[in-house]
Amino acid sequence: MATICYSCQLGHSKRNHLDFNDDIKNVSHALFEMNKLLHRFPKSQTILSKGYSLDKNVLEINGLILGNIDSIKLDTVRSLSVFDKSEQQEFAKLAKYLSNNHITGGAFDKDVQLWLFGYRTNEGYDFDEARMIGLLNQKELQTVTSIFKVVERNGDIYLLANKNARIY
Repeated sequence: MATICYSCQLGHSKRNHLDFNDDIKNVSHALFEMNKLLHRFPKSQTILSKGYSLDKNVLEINGLILGNIDSIKLDTVRSLSVFDKSEQQEFAKLAKYLSNNHITGGAFDKDVQLWLFGYRTNEGYDFDEARMIGLLNQKELQTVTSIFKVVERNGDIYLLANKNARIY
């Protein structure tokens, strides 16, 4: 399984480096666990892609803003009905943990058949500023590097940019 994170950083210095609030092994494990859950996520009825975002503690799933993640009754969220109660709680816990480590959501990209996660996103980023983080095996790395370039690596986490992006 591969996990990729789309990224943009408010400043240039951190965007080109793997930089989390927690140890990279813990972030890697959380991405792996979230990836397993998201593979069961239902398709959206209203938008082309399926995914979630958690920005400033506001949860959005498949384009529907649900509100503050701490006050939502997770068992009433249709998109989370594919999970049992403990998995719903695990989803919320992982989403908050990843958000605290600058990973603000994920969407399934049909072109590459991978979940792509927002990393250090802001509203004004462009093609050159987008960064992805991937937990990739060698086969997936070969596929991904036909589209992206590796900016940095730490263990099984790869920091990627669009293949034709200017790195500055």
